[in-house]
Amino acid sequence: MGLSYRIAVLSLLLFYVVSCAPSDYSQALSAYQEAQKTQKLSSLTLALKKLAQLSPETYQEQLVLAENSQEKLATAEWALANDDYHTAYLASHEAYRSFPSADSKQVLIQSGRPLLTLLKAQESIDRSYQYRQLALRPIFERFYQLEVADWDLIQGNELVNKLNHSVVELSRAFEYIQESALQHKIPAVMLWEKEISKQLTELQQVRDYFPNLARYRSAKVLLSLAKSLADESIELLSLVRPSMAKGATKRSFLQAKDEYALYQQLMENISLAENSSRKDIHARWYTDWEKTVLEVLEAGDNFANYPTIVNESISKIEQIIHDNYVESPPMIKDEFYDKAQVTEQLPSVNALLAKLKRDKALLI
Repeated sequence: MGLSYRIAVLSLLLFYVVSCAPSDYSQALSAYQEAQKTQKLSSLTLALKKLAQLSPETYQEQLVLAENSQEKLATAEWALANDDYHTAYLASHEAYRSFPSADSKQVLIQSGRPLLTLLKAQESIDRSYQYRQLALRPIFERFYQLEVADWDLIQGNELVNKLNHSVVELSRAFEYIQESALQHKIPAVMLWEKEISKQLTELQQVRDYFPNLARYRSAKVLLSLAKSLADESIELLSLVRPSMAKGATKRSFLQAKDEYALYQQLMENISLAENSSRKDIHARWYTDWEKTVLEVLEAGDNFANYPTIVNESISKIEQIIHDNYVESPPMIKDEFYDKAQVTEQLPSVNALLAKLKRDKALLI
């Protein structure tokens, strides 16, 4: 009697499981499919809990991902409510990429868009490195050792132009970060900003080497000519009328112009190369420079005033020589050419940029 009773009970339970389980599973699966249409994380997680109970080997792993995503989303939503876009973005990125949902996507977009400017900064840095020619020091050494008459001005112009473009792009990256004010909210970005600032100073020094060398050499020649013409004009003016003195110095002025012609061409080329923003427009310093050259090499209508004018020009030229004094070419670190040596020092920034790059299509 007892055995027959147990068999009957087991039979009824087996019948219940066989008849009911498929119906429960179908309902749970249907609920999950409906949740997938809305991509609402809470609905997806609830449906997966039921499915994991009925078929753990199939759905338990997805349930864990969904529950972890919920935790990340909660962190992201709290951070976003407190205007902590960095924390909100990192958490929502992990939530969305591990288990996509409409909720995490929305927070990812809201928190990620304010950070997109960092990606713009990185893109400008990438372009800056593209303009940095390899092995600059040997090129600088060659210019330093040669006389100006033997310089390859085409190579010099190209060098200045490329380095100027590199400075422009790196400056733009620095401005992106400053305008975003993210360096005040994200410690890693503050470190990045400092590194860019340091790089910018070094890059400007490298960029300015050849133009400074050209200005220094040109100013030295112009100074010599100015002193010679000043001495001659003062002596003649002490002996004869200004008109006669001017006529007597005509040959000297022509010779000075011929001697300076090569340097005049050099300065024009350097000025145009430095102003990479607009073609055929000189750099700002060139107007004053040209005026000084004319004051030295042109006798002027009132020759009696020439000694006074040229002596003032001599003071200007001496200041130019002082400001552009150069010795041997600067040492250039490997990181000047190799971006990887810089980026490996900033792992947190690199990780953030990698996430932003992956999410870019969602954020723009």
